[in-house]
Amino acid sequence: MTALKWQRLRRVRRNRRWLALAAVPWLLVLLQFAAAAATGVGAVLAPVGHFSLFGAIAVIYALQRNKNPSFEAGAFRLDDEALFWNEAPLCTRQELQDATLFEREGHWFVRLKRRGKLLAQLLEVPSAEEGQELLQALGFGVKQRAAEFRGRSRYFSLPAWQQVLLPVLPMMGGALTGAALYPVASSLAVALGAVVLVLGVIGVLGSMLVPSKILVGVDGIFSSWLGRPYNFPFAELKNVASVERRVLNKSYLGFELTDKYDRVTFLPIGQKGWAEEEFQAVGERVREALEAYRSGIVGLSTDALARGNRTTSDWLVSLKRVGAMANVDARTSAVPTEELTRIVSDPSARPTTRVGAAVALTARGQAEDIEGVRIAAAATASTKLRIALQKATEAEEEAELTELMAELEQEERRSKG
Repeated sequence: MTALKWQRLRRVRRNRRWLALAAVPWLLVLLQFAAAAATGVGAVLAPVGHFSLFGAIAVIYALQRNKNPSFEAGAFRLDDEALFWNEAPLCTRQELQDATLFEREGHWFVRLKRRGKLLAQLLEVPSAEEGQELLQALGFGVKQRAAEFRGRSRYFSLPAWQQVLLPVLPMMGGALTGAALYPVASSLAVALGAVVLVLGVIGVLGSMLVPSKILVGVDGIFSSWLGRPYNFPFAELKNVASVERRVLNKSYLGFELTDKYDRVTFLPIGQKGWAEEEFQAVGERVREALEAYRSGIVGLSTDALARGNRTTSDWLVSLKRVGAMANVDARTSAVPTEELTRIVSDPSARPTTRVGAAVALTARGQAEDIEGVRIAAAATASTKLRIALQKATEAEEEAELTELMAELEQEERRSKG
C-alpha cells in the first residue's frame, strides 16, 4: 500500500514527576532495608509490606490516570509493516493487538495496545474524524474489527445487598459446618469449618478480582466472565446508556443495557478515578457501532437466500448454487455480487441471512469477495456468528458450518419467541 503520513498527531508521554512521586513508598522500602542492614535491627522492616503495597497502588493509579501528560509533536508514517514516529518504528502491524478512540477533557486520543507490552501507546489526534481515519488505516475501524476491552468483574453488577451478603456467606458456612460437627468431633469440626471459611473467602475474592472481557462489534456487545457468555445483540437492545453507579460508598462507571423486554443489565467498566480511559473508549466504540448498525441496509431482497422447507445441508447446497449462478433461468435472476457483499456486511440483517450471503459470495471464488467476508467476520462480536462467517470461506468446513447454521437458526426462533 501507499505510505500514509500525518503531521498533526502528537505522541503522549506519561508525566515522570507523578510516576516518581508514586514510587516514593518503594524508595522508603529500600531505605528500611538499608537501615536494617546497618543497625542489625530486624524490627525496622516491619512496615515493608505496607509501604510495598502503597507503592504498587500509587504507581498503578499514576499509570491509569496519566495526569498532566507531556505531548511530543512529530511526523507519523504508516506503511505495510509498521507505524513510524520521526522515522523510528513506533509499533509494527504484527504486534498491534487493538486500537481504539476515546475523548478526555476535550482532547481526542487513539490508544494502541501492543502484544507483550503492559502499557498502551497513546496518540493525540485533532478530531474524532481524524482518529477514525487512523483506526481505519490501521485496520481497526468499527467495520473492520470488533474492539476488545476489559471490564470490571460482574460481581459489581449485582444489587448492593447481594454484594454485602456474599462476603458474609463463607463465615456463615464455616460457622454452620463447625457447629454441625462439633458434638461428634470437635477438632474435626474446627478444621472443616476453617477450610470452608478459607475456600469461601478465596472464591468471593476471586470473583471480585477476575475481570470481564467485552467485545463491541457492529452487531452488538458481547461479554464473558468466568467462562460464561453474556450476549447483547443490538437487534434486542432498546437503549445503551453510560452511567455512574454508587454502591457501598464507591462509584462505578459502566453501561446500562435495556433489552426489548425492559430488563436492565449493568455492565461495569471500573471504579471512578481509575477507569475513565477505558470507560470513554468503550463508550465511543459503542456509539460508532450503533451508528454503523442503524445505517444497515434496509429492504434488500433475500428471498434467494431463504431456507424454506429445505434441510440445513440442502440449504447450503442451494446457497452455493446462488453464488455460482446455477439457479438462474427465465424466471430467476442472478443475485448481484454487490448485493451479497452488502448483506454480509449488514449488522442489522439476520445472522443466518448474513452467513447465507457469505456462502453464496465465497462460492464465486473471487479472492476479494472472500477477503470481504473475513473482514465482516472480524468486525463481528458474536462468537458463533463470527465463526460461521469464517467457516463460510473454508470449503472443507462444511459439516461444522451446517451445525452452526442450525444453531443460529434456533437462536433466531428463540429471539422471536
